[in-house]
Amino acid sequence: MKYKLIIISTFLLAFFGACKYEYIDITAKQENDSIIVDSSTLISYSNDILPIINSNCLSCHSGAQPPNLSTFDGVKANADAIKSATSSRYMPRGSRLSDKEIILIALWVEQGANNN
Repeated sequence: MKYKLIIISTFLLAFFGACKYEYIDITAKQENDSIIVDSSTLISYSNDILPIINSNCLSCHSGAQPPNLSTFDGVKANADAIKSATSSRYMPRGSRLSDKEIILIALWVEQGANNN
């Protein structure tokens, strides 16, 4: 019994220890793509966020797989989850957002996830 517990504990430790996410510091200024994004920058849904969603999310989240991010209402309803999943680099699967894109999403959510 003692050996089973040791084996199971070792397996779980190895399994969960392999789950590593890289978090982005969204409070720091980032110089990416020749612009500076910081907390004073007003983020636009149509100019900044929608292109990221269209390019990286809709291949899976356009209605076939939840959450549906094909409308502003769907994106707004899931804004906190999107921020969390992108900041931890859990999403999007199969591709990688730039630091700038992650910061834009996080700041947009912090600014109220407005349709501007």
